[in-house]
Amino acid sequence: MSFELMLGIGVAVGLLGAVGVGMYFRHSMNNVPNPVETTGEVMEVEIREVPNINPIDKLFGNNEDNGWKIYYHPVVRFRVEGAKMVRFRNRKGFKDSAAYQQGDQVKVIFNKENPLVARVVEDKPVKN
Repeated sequence: MSFELMLGIGVAVGLLGAVGVGMYFRHSMNNVPNPVETTGEVMEVEIREVPNINPIDKLFGNNEDNGWKIYYHPVVRFRVEGAKMVRFRNRKGFKDSAAYQQGDQVKVIFNKENPLVARVVEDKPVKN
């Protein structure tokens, strides 16, 4: 086997592995075991700045964000059995600052055994 062929196979296997790990991470981030659905209320929106590590932006010189990206994470509260209130920050952030506002009603799924494992179901607030 030639070096170029082995290198090509190695690169292909590496890329497939990276895609598989990415898909697993995305699935595990969105998956809530023993899910229960309810409605929650957005208490506030937390602003988080994270470094922009996107190689495409760096390659094409997209410096509009000065190397940082801003995401808006809704902080939501909801009630579980026994009248307990649970409050959590959604792991997924949104680029649009208007995606959620304080007081919005949102669909939430949470783990029946551990309500602190929760996430917002939809990207948009529930319309009444």
